Amino acid sequence: MKAGRHLRSSWKMRAKDDERAIEQMTHEKVNTETERRVEYIFRRSPDELRRLTLQANVLRPITERLLLLSTSPLPVPASWYAIPLRLIVGFGFIQHGYAKLARGPEDFIGVLHAMGLPLSFMLGWLTIIVELVGGLMILVGALIPLATIPMMIVLFVAIITVHLPNGFSSIKLQSFDAAGAHFGQPGYETDLLYLAGLIALCFGGPGPFSFDGWLNRLFEKHEQQRL
Repeated sequence: MKAGRHLRSSWKMRAKDDERAIEQMTHEKVNTETERRVEYIFRRSPDELRRLTLQANVLRPITERLLLLSTSPLPVPASWYAIPLRLIVGFGFIQHGYAKLARGPEDFIGVLHAMGLPLSFMLGWLTIIVELVGGLMILVGALIPLATIPMMIVLFVAIITVHLPNGFSSIKLQSFDAAGAHFGQPGYETDLLYLAGLIALCFGGPGPFSFDGWLNRLFEKHEQQRL
């Protein structure tokens, strides 16, 4: 028994000695590496050290600014996100409505009739009105959630009746010749982008320079006066 205890005690002592040896070697290695770096720095001439310091002082703000501009959100008011969305969604709907009027409403109504949609005359005019009025409301940021409902209905009808069989992509380059590029039938990609823009405006707000923003400030002022 005593021999066994003595053997175990000897093993523990050897293990502790090994740990101390490893720790000492690691400490010496770190100190040696630090000494090398310090020696590398102080071996340089004063002019070279001044040059390196100047470079660091010049590059630091540039690096910090690049990092700031490489991550979102950018250093601008968060509500400004709505401006490009309102411009593209609002103008896009107005442009589609105006194109139908410019070609003649009867042409678009005839397309709806050929597709077999019921009440094609009424649906045609409702679509044109929704695109023009709804697009204008989105453009000026007026009653966006209310305008979004009929606009989303128009988009869903377009996806189901026209674009869904053509797949996702809205740009399908098929060939190119002397007459220019030739594209296939567009898919529902653009419809989804319009839907995403409308939903983002409903969730995130109308942004600056909007009718809804003016209404919200008016309501807040009225609530404060009541309190």
